[in-house]
Amino acid sequence: MNWVDIVLLILLVAALIVGSKKGLIRELMALLVLTTAVILSINYIDLIAVKVYEQLGGSPLVTAI
Repeated sequence: MNWVDIVLLILLVAALIVGSKKGLIRELMALLVLTTAVILSINYIDLIAVKVYEQLGGSPLVTAI
């Protein structure tokens, strides 16, 4: 087990505890939305950075950050 596995396990246990209090379906939907947002942001950061750069100006690298 490396450190990434441990962090993910801690997050999963925390989500289970919060989910048991708030409701399973609501927490599963929140987890799905968060996962989708992270995946989309990783895949489309270059496209979004270019659009923001066009609107605001500045360095594309700084815009991506």
